[in-house]
Amino acid sequence: MVCFLQDDLTAEFIKNNRPHNMTILMNTLNTEFKEASELYKKGKYKEAYEKYLTLASEGNSESQVFLGWMISNGIGVKKDINAGGGWFKRAALMGSSLGAFYYGLFLTINGEDKDAFSWYLKAAKRGDTPGIFRMGYSYIYGKGVLVDTNKGYEYLLSASAKGHLYARREIAVLDMKGNRGLIYRIKGLGQFVNTILLTFIIHHYDAHSDRLRC
Repeated sequence: MVCFLQDDLTAEFIKNNRPHNMTILMNTLNTEFKEASELYKKGKYKEAYEKYLTLASEGNSESQVFLGWMISNGIGVKKDINAGGGWFKRAALMGSSLGAFYYGLFLTINGEDKDAFSWYLKAAKRGDTPGIFRMGYSYIYGKGVLVDTNKGYEYLLSASAKGHLYARREIAVLDMKGNRGLIYRIKGLGQFVNTILLTFIIHHYDAHSDRLRC
């Protein structure tokens, strides 16, 4: 799995409670989430699953996404892709950019490209770099939307500027095909080789880097 951003609590909780109460609960959630993370790192997947489940059921979107990922991959619990997708959707509906991205992936896996595109768009608007990459990829290859090479390049370049390596690789491949002319075709080859090498290096030191999530 990749790194997560700590999302806010539900809007209802923030609206109906004073700041000091919210801070206390946030600190509690942070502590419990760290405990769940430590259990996972130690390979105690069943115990980690139970703790993530508790937090997710209480409305913590970060836990919902990680729980969905664990269920989808059968880690600490019986594998159930549909149930995992359900947790991704719950997080996405709470405003989680990561939830929107993973729910989009879930829909893509199920061949629902049009619906997936709408969730990638939500993820991209919320600042999720891999979501921005998926938008570019969707426009380039007509996944859930009409092909629009210009928009595709725009999104891919945006993701690449944020360090996303698969966006860089995709741009290089497109350039090598001559999409932007001879000069970029030559540059594309160099960028492709450079990106492959950089990908191996980053994967070696941090296999779950956000720059590799796609």
